[in-house]
Amino acid sequence: SPAPAAMQRLWESNSPNAAESNAAFRHRRPAMMSKIMGRQASHDLEDNNVFSFGVHGNEIMNRLSVISKSGYTALRQFVDSTPRGLESITIDDLVDAGCSIEDISRVIFETTESGEDGGHGPMPNFLPHVKLDQDGGIDRLDYVWSPWKYLWCFVLFAQAALNTGLLISLNWSVFRASWLLYVQPLVGKSIQLSDMTRLFWDVFNLTLGDGDQAAILKASGQDFIEAIPDHDARLRAMTVAIFVGSCELVGVTWLLGEALARVITFVLGGGIRAKSDYAAFSAIDSLFKDTIPVLGTFSALKLAAKVHPSLIWKDYITAARETTFCRRRIGITYAGIAAVTVWFVLSRLAFFVLALAAFCVRCIILGSKLVTPGHFTRSVLEALAFLNSCVGTVLLERQLQERLFLFVFGGSDAEYQDGERALRNAYRCRVVKQIWLDYWVSRRERAAAIAFIATLDHYDIQYMIIDQTDVSAGNHWLVLRHAVSSGVMDLVDKGRQASQSRNA
Repeated sequence: SPAPAAMQRLWESNSPNAAESNAAFRHRRPAMMSKIMGRQASHDLEDNNVFSFGVHGNEIMNRLSVISKSGYTALRQFVDSTPRGLESITIDDLVDAGCSIEDISRVIFETTESGEDGGHGPMPNFLPHVKLDQDGGIDRLDYVWSPWKYLWCFVLFAQAALNTGLLISLNWSVFRASWLLYVQPLVGKSIQLSDMTRLFWDVFNLTLGDGDQAAILKASGQDFIEAIPDHDARLRAMTVAIFVGSCELVGVTWLLGEALARVITFVLGGGIRAKSDYAAFSAIDSLFKDTIPVLGTFSALKLAAKVHPSLIWKDYITAARETTFCRRRIGITYAGIAAVTVWFVLSRLAFFVLALAAFCVRCIILGSKLVTPGHFTRSVLEALAFLNSCVGTVLLERQLQERLFLFVFGGSDAEYQDGERALRNAYRCRVVKQIWLDYWVSRRERAAAIAFIATLDHYDIQYMIIDQTDVSAGNHWLVLRHAVSSGVMDLVDKGRQASQSRNA
């Protein structure tokens, strides 16, 4: 049948004898297609490193006969047409036989929980291919580089610039509307063009032409003060909007100043007086991992991340262990811990109130602008900025990297100790320094160095940290390994005998 024939060709192409003849084709296979197909990418791995079930192939076949009749038939025809036994059955073979991932998962689960030996099947060995690189994989930086990083670096900077500009534009409309609202009692119940002209004349002593008057009239039409008919409610909403807008502008100014300070720290080699490579590369790492991504999604809504239920406890532990005053740790005494706790609770309450106020104000402003004719395009852009702020309240990439570092450095208790925190920070700076030396200094690829540091993500770090191992070497099987119980050894012997009888 066609299915066993296709599987036969696949099996032969994965065999060691065919490795050299098919090397050119495997080299051209795109890594993206390997990811889509769920196969191991072949750019730096031996293609014969397939995940095999080993001596438990016979048990896998028995389970498959119950779960998927069509998959069992196709796989049985394929195995019978090849000179190799059941020990060489791989997960890819099950996929090519038409088995779904759920079928394969059930086969593996039921094989490891075999009832023939009292409910305890072969001992599971789910992670034979996982081995952490002791030096953090710094020597494999070239493998994680991709020209796509230029694009993502451009997106990162463009997002930061656009979000900053739109945030300033949105708050400027708030300040303009508040000015019109609070000076309204000076010129009457409603602001007309003549009133605006007279107000400018009286306050600023200016002479306005027809173009200036038209510009003022057009600008006043973009304000949202008429969206709230009640005067007292309008004043309250405007007061909250002014406070939120002021906080956001202060935050943007702070972030821009922080970015400039970190660039200066890196350029000066870690400081003005005392030079330090650690301080220099820590500054540039924080610039691309913290400051610029925050600018790309910044608004007062971002303070909601400070009270996120999944993050607030971790933030408290970090604050208790890392808060300093005059370069001295506070949380090393009971009084210091109490002070940090009080500050943490009060600050989180303030963050929650400000984030809630920002959300309500944004809804009012954008809602009124979208239904006001004349500036629809600008309103849509500001609405997209608002959506971007909501989506980016929690920086997902930062959390994913932090979770990966916690797995590697935090140990089995999943909590950082002081030494583990220091080791994590040193590793991050060491990776950034190596990228800088390899791309900026040695190769003089300045754009590549900046793009690499700016877009180094958790996928790259995982690829670096997990060492490459040959899962087919020796007796390392994907799921099952030899057990010590007599029932499991009987199962192993049955599988071997069945394989030998077919080969004979």
